[in-house]
Amino acid sequence: MPSYQLNKAFVTGCDKSNEWMLDWFIDNYLKHNDTPIVFADFGISKEKLEQINKEKKFHAVLHFKKERNFAGWFLKPTALIHTPAEQVVWIDTDCEVLDNLSDIFDNLEPMKLNMIQDRPWTKRNGSRGPWYNSGIVGVIDRPLILKQWEVACTNNPVYRGDQEVLYFMLDEIGKLTHINELHNKYNVIRLQYVDGTVPKQVLVKHHTGFKGKDKIRELMNEQK
Repeated sequence: MPSYQLNKAFVTGCDKSNEWMLDWFIDNYLKHNDTPIVFADFGISKEKLEQINKEKKFHAVLHFKKERNFAGWFLKPTALIHTPAEQVVWIDTDCEVLDNLSDIFDNLEPMKLNMIQDRPWTKRNGSRGPWYNSGIVGVIDRPLILKQWEVACTNNPVYRGDQEVLYFMLDEIGKLTHINELHNKYNVIRLQYVDGTVPKQVLVKHHTGFKGKDKIRELMNEQK
């Protein structure tokens, strides 16, 4: 097993197109959490990088260069692989952290991707079995499926996003084999509020899609 600097850590990341959410995200995270969090730079602006280095809100900053012109989120598996902790949980920058998330590590299983089912997408597009939302992804050490997901994302990113890449990589048996389903409270999708499937406890509200980003802008304006 490789030697890691940390036992547990969260990691987030973005490129220049999504860096506008980063201050909002990290401030929400730090209100409730003291678990180290790492930032993955997928191509942010020079100004934002200087701000991150000056404020030191992240435990470390990792830099990744996109080999081709594709969205930064295809580097998500790569960020998970290189985060210097044995147990790592990725969290998207459009996730609104509402509470302490440290107990998520108690629910991780080794040799698997630990994720939350995307109930709205499963309901609407689940012909190949359940969808799993990649806004939250946890791993212990580095399972083979994570490395296979990385190769698929970086070598042939033909789908809309990394979540779609994973969905079409695995059939229903593959999902049962390689994914451990976490409680919905760790990643409540925006469309669950539309569908009426919100759990009693919500630790992370995931503002997906264009409507979700509009909501984040609204929340940011309220905080000014």
